[in-house]
Amino acid sequence: MTLNDVQLDLVRPNSSTARRLALHIRTNKISEHPAVIIGEDGKSYLFLPMTTNPISKTKKLKKNPNPHSKKPSYVIFRMRANKKSAFSAPLNWTLSSEDYGMIEEYARKKIK
Repeated sequence: MTLNDVQLDLVRPNSSTARRLALHIRTNKISEHPAVIIGEDGKSYLFLPMTTNPISKTKKLKKNPNPHSKKPSYVIFRMRANKKSAFSAPLNWTLSSEDYGMIEEYARKKIK
């Protein structure tokens, strides 16, 4: 798969036809950053990007879900969408119960 095969992050996902999924983490193959998958809309996943840098609209997680990293982790609270083919298989990472609840609350507000 090349970069031209996959459309870059869509800024406006269609949340009117979307459905929520159980939260899980996958790697975005385009940005090569992890992403919290919060829902799907047909052929696209709705997701929140993750980073290790505190930039705008980020919220620090209580515990980094990556078991191999000691760095603090942040979720960017800006829902995005991309084709399912732009993501890896689910990672074996777990969110703490506080972080899961915070992201789940956001997903309930954004995806009806």
